[in-house]
Amino acid sequence: MNERKSPLPSIEAVVFDFDGTLAELHLDFGHMRAAILDLLGSYGLQSREFEHLYLLEMIEAGERRVAESAIERGKAFRTEAMLCIERMEVQAARQSRLYDGVKGMLSFIRNESILTGIITRNCHRAVETVFPDYTRYVDALLSREMTRRVKPDPGHLAELLAHLQIDADRVRMVGDHPIDIQVGKKLGTYTAAVLTGTGKPEELQRAQPDFLMGHVLEILDIIPFAHQNP
Repeated sequence: MNERKSPLPSIEAVVFDFDGTLAELHLDFGHMRAAILDLLGSYGLQSREFEHLYLLEMIEAGERRVAESAIERGKAFRTEAMLCIERMEVQAARQSRLYDGVKGMLSFIRNESILTGIITRNCHRAVETVFPDYTRYVDALLSREMTRRVKPDPGHLAELLAHLQIDADRVRMVGDHPIDIQVGKKLGTYTAAVLTGTGKPEELQRAQPDFLMGHVLEILDIIPFAHQNP
């Protein structure tokens, strides 16, 4: 576990990734990527041009390339691609559930007058499928349709913090992937990585989070709650 040497400030908000952090991860990213690469092929594009990209970035790059021949054709590709991955996301969400104790954890944090938020690259329908009553436990959520700047763009987190009206240095960003840690670090939040998702331990360690946890519930051990102060 890597911790900053300076004393931790009081925390005013905790922002979580969703899949693999708060909820079981059932998304088959390999299958999703293959489907989009096949779709790109049907539009006459070579997969090797895109296979190094993350999924959403692959779709964006594909839209730009397809649009070179006709803007409307690029829009059609994007619509088809987004519908394709949303179907897969919702299907995976139907097999998923929140990790045990997550609702209690979120309630406890909020009862301590600390705000909670979720940022996710997943679609809103998938989040609602797994967590239909999230508004009772979370102060703000930004799924990918709700922002123009999706992580790893730090604008995703910045937009949520602006909504919460909290400065980044009073925030803890929690996620299961290196991009969650990178986004938090770019804005100056404290960061915590969890080992329950897609991020491999060595990859998460290289991202140098302030804390490395086995499970999201361990966040309760590293938040300086007001009642713990002398």
